[in-house]
Amino acid sequence: MKLDTLSAVAASTLVWLVACPTLAVDKEEKKTDFAIFSICRVEAHVAPGGGPRITIESGMGTGGFAIATASPQAQRWFDYGVKLFHAFYHDDARRAFDKAVAADSRCAMCLWGQALSRGANQNFDTSDDDVKQGLDMARKSLAVARTVRERQLAQALIRRYSRARDVAAERDFSADLLKADANGPSTPDIRLIAAVALLTAWRRDDHSAAPEAMALIEPILREAPENTAAIHYYIHATEMAGHAALALAYAEKLAALAPKASHLVHMAAHTFLRVGRYEDASTINAFALRVDADHLTDTATPGLPSVATYYSHNLVFGMAGTLLSGDRALGLKFADHVHRAYLESDFAKDEQSFLEARRFIVYARYDPERMLALPEPVAEGPQTVSFWHYARGEAYAARHDGAGVSQEAAQVIGDAPVMDVARGVLAGRLAMLQGHYAQAAQAFEAAATTQDAMIVGYDPPPWWYPVRRSAAAAWLLDRQYAKAADSATTSLKNWPADPLTLLILSRAEDGQGYSAQARHDEASAIGDWEGDIAKVDVTII
Repeated sequence: MKLDTLSAVAASTLVWLVACPTLAVDKEEKKTDFAIFSICRVEAHVAPGGGPRITIESGMGTGGFAIATASPQAQRWFDYGVKLFHAFYHDDARRAFDKAVAADSRCAMCLWGQALSRGANQNFDTSDDDVKQGLDMARKSLAVARTVRERQLAQALIRRYSRARDVAAERDFSADLLKADANGPSTPDIRLIAAVALLTAWRRDDHSAAPEAMALIEPILREAPENTAAIHYYIHATEMAGHAALALAYAEKLAALAPKASHLVHMAAHTFLRVGRYEDASTINAFALRVDADHLTDTATPGLPSVATYYSHNLVFGMAGTLLSGDRALGLKFADHVHRAYLESDFAKDEQSFLEARRFIVYARYDPERMLALPEPVAEGPQTVSFWHYARGEAYAARHDGAGVSQEAAQVIGDAPVMDVARGVLAGRLAMLQGHYAQAAQAFEAAATTQDAMIVGYDPPPWWYPVRRSAAAAWLLDRQYAKAADSATTSLKNWPADPLTLLILSRAEDGQGYSAQARHDEASAIGDWEGDIAKVDVTII
């Protein structure tokens, strides 16, 4: 299909093309083009206001089961609340369960869903007010419960909220849900909520919980391989357990199964990034941003697109993918979008330092002069300013300006591990430009060791690229080919299929006389890099 076919379908939205004047319409379709087009559509979004309101929409994925109520409306809203709960539309799930209770105030499971939606999840903890509300709602559910299972489910929530923020509470909640489910009829949704309780425990440092969650989810997937809730949680569980590739076949189809659920569209990126499909990780997040904007329109939610709960997560993830895939055009579009999607007040006091850091790095890598022209973000806090100096150092490195690199490195402050990595990388860059390759390799290896020790569980990873590939490049330029190959191979264990690491590895293999393997790795690097890999500057790789 040609891109002009898509333009014909979107003939009524000419404003998108105005926002993307350089978007080609006469060449073969590419995911990058559609991803850029999606961000342009977001930028054409006009907040309707008047809400937020909630209506039952299709395309939100799987969820819901028969409950005891004489009200069809209560059943419909309960089912929709379960779908939204699984899709991580946290606020909308609350609204849906509230509507279920409004339709039948004596429906024990409607009250149970209402209480459930006030609880913690793997991304957000509960406020004191949420705990109080959830406990009150759970007690109301217990008061009208008629069956053994309804009573057990209500008691499970009461016990959970009575020990809020206790790691053991999430484990016990999971176990209590499974006991209730055993009183049947067995319900996949309850078992999946038990699994996500374990994932919440994992976020609270109970790292044995993720494999247990996998064990709960896998039988459900075998029975219903298109269950979007099971796929969602399986992606998280396999990532947490260090087995992300197990979810790949499911991740590839999730967006098509739940096209109106932004977080589910996004979720494949978690698996893609972990298995080395970096371009796919970037483009899927552009589509997720578009779904966010569409949902804000559908629910009449006022404000810029960034009011969507996971908007910054999608945006950071998208930029992360472009930096690893070499997609300059999409990377710059993401970076330019940051200050179009947020109010300037949203950047005060380092509140968006992680987002700003990726934006700065995109400019430094793909448009160094643009990065050097950005004013110092003094109002955004010291961490953001340090990231700004680091990115300026990267931009000077791209210009082979050692004095500039040195000047910026001296202004990267802070004792957080990420700042230690930033200083180490710039020290390595400076040594590379000075021709001190062994010294550069040692600086990069030290920074890579710090990077390796950073907290596991960030998504995307807290540092933007595998620093050990720079060490491999330094050893390569020092003609220590075995060390270069060793550093590259080690890097690929945690950053599989990284094209620039594969490029360095291929040259190290050439240096050792392994030409057949070198050609294989070089071909992989060329195939996975979106830019012209022949123009890659090895001194700043």
